[in-house]
Amino acid sequence: MPAKTSNLRRTLMLNDTVNPAITYSLSRRRFLKGLGLVAGGLVLGTLPGMAQSTIPIGGLYPLTGAAALFGPKFVQTAQLAVDQVNAAGGPLDRSLNLVVKDSGSAPQQATSAIQELINLSGVPAVSGAATSFATVAVAPIAAANEVVLISPSAATTELTTLDDHDFVFRTFPSNALQGVALAKLALQEKFKTLSVIHRNDSFANTLAGALVKAFQARGGTVLEDVSYPPNETSFRSALERANRSNPDVIVPIPLAEDGLLLIKQAFQLGIEKLRLWPSSIKNQEFVDDLVKTLGKGALEGIEGTFPSMPQSLSAKRYAAQYQQRFGEAPTPFTANVYDSLFVIALAIQAAGKATGPAIRDALRTIANPPGQVVGVDEFAKAKDLLGQGKAINYSGASGPVDFDEHGDVLAPVGIYEIHDGKIVETGKIPAN
Repeated sequence: MPAKTSNLRRTLMLNDTVNPAITYSLSRRRFLKGLGLVAGGLVLGTLPGMAQSTIPIGGLYPLTGAAALFGPKFVQTAQLAVDQVNAAGGPLDRSLNLVVKDSGSAPQQATSAIQELINLSGVPAVSGAATSFATVAVAPIAAANEVVLISPSAATTELTTLDDHDFVFRTFPSNALQGVALAKLALQEKFKTLSVIHRNDSFANTLAGALVKAFQARGGTVLEDVSYPPNETSFRSALERANRSNPDVIVPIPLAEDGLLLIKQAFQLGIEKLRLWPSSIKNQEFVDDLVKTLGKGALEGIEGTFPSMPQSLSAKRYAAQYQQRFGEAPTPFTANVYDSLFVIALAIQAAGKATGPAIRDALRTIANPPGQVVGVDEFAKAKDLLGQGKAINYSGASGPVDFDEHGDVLAPVGIYEIHDGKIVETGKIPAN
C-alpha cells in the first residue's frame, strides 16, 4: 500500500476529500474490513472465559493523508499487541478493546478524532498520533482530559518541552538524535556544504533545525534552508532555491506522499543531489515507486538515517511473530506501535486500575530499570511478577523503553543505503 499499483498511491475513503488522481491498490475499506474495523473503530473481541468488562484503548493512526502509507501497518501491529495481551488474560483480567480513529492529514481531523476517542469511547490512553503535527495538535487535549498519549513515531523536539502534565510519551526518539546523525553522515561522506528542503510542519522543521545546528557545529556550511507547504504538489521553485548556491548535497525532509513528488520532480529538473534521506521515507514501497519512474541507477548509493531496532531477543521475537502473523517483515515504526500498546497494558496491570493518571504514574515503573526484564509477548510473565510484588523492566520490540523525565526515549540511529533498488541497513550510530 496488469502490474500491481503501488500502495503509495492511495485513495482512502473516510469522509475525506481526496485527490482523484491517486489510486489505491488495496482499498482502505477492504483492508479494514479484514481487520474488523467498522464505522466507529476496530474492536478486538473478548476471548472466551475472560471477564466481559473491557478496557477501551485508542489507536490514532494516519489512514488518509501524507502518512497513510504507514496507517494500515500500524493497525496490524496494534492488533497483534492487543491479541497477545488478551490471550494472556488481559490487564486486571479484563480484555483490551482497541478503537481506531483516523488522524488524517490535517491537525483539525486529528483533534476531532481524539475528542471522539475521549468523549465517545472513554479511553484512558491512546497509542498515537503518528505524525508530529497531529501529535502536537492532540497532546493538549489529551493532557487536559488526563488521558495518556504515547506516540509511536512523532519525532518533533516540541514534545520534549511540552507543558503536558506528564501525560505525553513516545516510544520513538526525538529529532535531536537523528539531526546529529544526518550531520555526521554528511561529513563522513565528505560533504562540506548542504541545503535542506522540507515540509513546513513540526516534524520536518525540528529535524531540519537539528540537522542545521549539528552540521554547522561540526564545521559544515548550510547554504539554503527551504520549506514548502505540506499540501504542495509543484516543487520547482523550492528545488531551484535549494540548489541555487550549488551545495554538495541536498537533504529532503518530506513525508511519503509529498516525498514522491519532490524527488521525482528534482530528477526531472536535473537536480540529482537529494542523496541523504531521513527516516520518514525509509520504506521499500516508496523506493519501489521511484524505481519504476527513475530506474535503479538514479537511486543507487543514496543514504539515510533511521532509529535502529536492536538485536535483542525481545526484538527478534517480535520480528518473528510479525512475520508469522502477516507474512512479511516488520516495516518502519511498527515495533514502536507494538511497544506503545504493550506498556499501556503493563501500566494498567501495575496500577491496579485503568485511569489516565494511574497509567501515567505507572509507566516508568514498568518500563524503566530496575526490575526483572520482561519482553515481547510476555504479559503473563509480567502479571505473575507484579502479583508477587516484584518490579519489572520492559524491553520491547523497539528496544529498551526507558522514559526520561520528558517522556522521551533514547535509541541508536541506523544508517541505510539504497543498493540495486533495495534498502540495505549498513551501520549504526550509538544513542549517545
